[in-house]
Amino acid sequence: MNFPILIFGTLHLVGALLAAGILLFVWMALRPSASAVIPKGITERLLHIAAASAFLCFVSVIPLIMLVCAMITGTSLTRVHIFTFREILCVTTFGNVMIFRFCAALLLVISLYFSRHRAGRGSGIALTLSLLLLLSFGLTGHVFACRTSVLDIGVVCLHLAAVAAWPMGLFPLIIFLQRKNRDAISAAAALPVLMRFSRLSIGAVVFLALTGIANTYIIVPNLRLLFWTPYGFLLLLKILIFLIMISLGAINYFRLRRHTPSDPEARIQKIRQLITWEAILTLFILIIASLLTLTPPPSSLGG
Repeated sequence: MNFPILIFGTLHLVGALLAAGILLFVWMALRPSASAVIPKGITERLLHIAAASAFLCFVSVIPLIMLVCAMITGTSLTRVHIFTFREILCVTTFGNVMIFRFCAALLLVISLYFSRHRAGRGSGIALTLSLLLLLSFGLTGHVFACRTSVLDIGVVCLHLAAVAAWPMGLFPLIIFLQRKNRDAISAAAALPVLMRFSRLSIGAVVFLALTGIANTYIIVPNLRLLFWTPYGFLLLLKILIFLIMISLGAINYFRLRRHTPSDPEARIQKIRQLITWEAILTLFILIIASLLTLTPPPSSLGG
């Protein structure tokens, strides 16, 4: 396993996912309340982190391309010829997609720089760019290697968009809840944000489940291979963690829907504790997803 590619590939993907997740959270959960009861500083802080995430995606492009060139040619990183580098960029699908990501990530950083002090049109452009950047990952994965139909690639793109909404949206939610006490936001103002994110998460979970099943069918032609291959083991572990996260999210959802006269601050504190555990489990899923990208799927082994 090529660990440098694993590290830079993970940073590259996480940067794109987190930028899209933050912008989706701002637009779908936070922005409807921002003008009235949510301090502007929270939105600015989130957009600043989104810009840093996009920059991470941007700066990891060149090292990742160089590492892939070295792997393809079987040479060391310092001996990759400039003509080989240019040929992979211009001729291969991987190279064309990486050029697109390089440009999209750069434009996203610039857009977020100009829109960090306002959640208006600038952040809408940034959201569009972040989704385009994220969806390009559907053109370089195992599904694209197995099948190249528009429908199959579309399933992967929907899966990535759902991941950005949830669980990656948990991280901006945690930041919001941390700033809640610091900026003296009332529980009455925070609960609607939590409810909107909860509804967004339910839709994301449904899409994740459906597209995940479809992707598994494409990559693993025989379900028995899930139990006899390294790829299958990692995939089963990822599914198990996903189910645990769904259970934690369900508990939080019912806590939000409870109409008892309990202290709302205490409810939010309990919800925040489970959200933190969900975020920790998300990190494990990201690690497993990165390992899966470098693990040959059963379909490539003739299974």
